[in-house]
Amino acid sequence: MEKYFNDRLGVRMFPDNRQRELLRLFVEVRNINVHNGGIVNDIFASRVGIVEGFDYAKGKTFHVDMDALVTLSENAMRVAMHIDATVGAKFSLLRKAHRSWKQPQKMSIKIESKVFNHEAVHKESE
Repeated sequence: MEKYFNDRLGVRMFPDNRQRELLRLFVEVRNINVHNGGIVNDIFASRVGIVEGFDYAKGKTFHVDMDALVTLSENAMRVAMHIDATVGAKFSLLRKAHRSWKQPQKMSIKIESKVFNHEAVHKESE
């Protein structure tokens, strides 16, 4: 994906190497949890390499605590926002902040003040 952004769009996906490392770690943690019971394998180790602050060992379970999960999630959002802003600026795309999108209209429902007998309604519908 990074190669595509660089070669085809002329856009750098990551402002710095740390963001690249953290996003790669985030994706690979997901992969070992889904496909390998959370146990670090050779594929994980070769793709992730050494990431400061995140120690793991091959053959052992790699646990991500809440603080680490927040760090990885926030990084993923920063990368996404960077890509959005960079691609938008390069190609003069119109963009809107999420909070300014049109909100769904609220529907008002008028409920008549009648009490229905559940059994009577059920029998009528049979």
